[in-house]
Formats: sequence, structure tokens, C-alpha cells
Amino acid sequence: MSDAAADQREPLRIVVGTKNPAKLRAAEQACIQMFPDRTIAVTGVAVPSNVRDQPLSDEECITGATNRAKAALAAHPDSHFALGIEGGAQKVGERWFESGWTVVLHPDGRTGVGSSGRYELSPKIMARLLAGTELADVVDDISGMKDVRSTQGAMGLVTNGLVPRDTAYVHGIMFAFGPFVAKAALW
Repeated sequence: MSDAAADQREPLRIVVGTKNPAKLRAAEQACIQMFPDRTIAVTGVAVPSNVRDQPLSDEECITGATNRAKAALAAHPDSHFALGIEGGAQKVGERWFESGWTVVLHPDGRTGVGSSGRYELSPKIMARLLAGTELADVVDDISGMKDVRSTQGAMGLVTNGLVPRDTAYVHGIMFAFGPFVAKAALW
């Protein structure tokens, strides 16, 4: 059997710097679509982002996602790729928007960065975020639900269930994999 054939049978090991079920589902869904000929093995590991619990800029989200990917790879150095996913808010003009940033790290040091779509945060929510409360806690409090971050997330609530958190993060993960999967000579 050739090395390429053996490589196709070996599960593609993806480690994600989180134990959040919605983020792990997103990583698995994205990788299954990007690598349809491979068995995907996603492992979550709890690692720190080393940024605020509620990031308030794209830069802070990317830093947090990078820190998570690096720590995940350090915890599972036999992985083919490590992912860090960090959600946060960004002010654009006078409005605030939420999105999830993904950093993909290859063991050789190459990286890719991508973002999910954005949705607007209401002034009621932003007042609490700016006062230091994490979005997940605000959403749980306002909705009366528990642990929304692990299920549909705020994204799902904003879209009345049409775009749950895992679905919303899939595209950002795929964008972050661009340097590794683009068939055109874009990279």
C-alpha cells in the first residue's frame, strides 16, 4: 500500500481548544465537508484563551483563538491540525457585532485565520457586556435558558433557531482552513 493510501485511511486528528459541544460539532461538520475521503477524529481539550472572558475586539478574539490552538496542539502534539475558536464583539461605527474567529494551526507552524458571519448585538446586551458580563451569561439570563452557549448560542436565538452556533461557526472554520485546502494557487 502506498503512503498516500495509508494516509487516507488514518483518521485526520483535529484537536480543538475547547470542550464546548457547539464548537466541537462545528469543527467536525466543517472537517467532514472539507475532507470527505477521510475519517475525522475531533478531540476537545480545555485550554485558556488568555484574553478576557468576553473579548471586545477582533484582535482580542484572534489572539484568544491563537492561544487556544497553540495550547491544544501542545496538549495533543500528534494531531494533524489544532483549532482555536474565540467569539467576541467588535464595534463598527456606532453598532456592535458578534462573530466567532477561528485559528487553524498545523504542527509545522503554518496557520490560517477565518471568521464566522456577524450579527448585531442589541444596546441592552452591549450595556451588560461593556459592564463586564460574558455574552453567554447575558443570553442565559435574558432568555431564561441554561447553557445556551453549548446549544444554539446567541446566534440561534437571534435567528429564531435558523442559524445555531455550530452552523454559524462552520464557515469561519472553513475559511481558516483556506491555506491548507485551496486547490487554486491562492496561497
